[in-house]
Amino acid sequence: MAVSYKNRIRSLRKKLKMTQEQMAEQLFIDQTTLSMYECGNRDIPVSILMELSTIYGVSVDYLLCKSDFAVLDDELVPQEWAGVKVPCQGAYYLGLH
Repeated sequence: MAVSYKNRIRSLRKKLKMTQEQMAEQLFIDQTTLSMYECGNRDIPVSILMELSTIYGVSVDYLLCKSDFAVLDDELVPQEWAGVKVPCQGAYYLGLH
């Protein structure tokens, strides 16, 4: 099964062990809106994609499944390595807690 952007943003949120409510709060949107994004029932505005990119420490291309690589520290690295040293929100680190 091919990875879709909706699965990717959901899995990245879960990797941070955040609920939809917590992520929605970070994005200043309703939980139902985030749920629609994750289910593919609503298009994600560019401003939200940019914020998700910052929170998750990955490129927008990675979020949209245009690339299988996240851009971190000006280098292309596989997503599996993304948690090594990428600060996301506050004390959260992608893949680490």
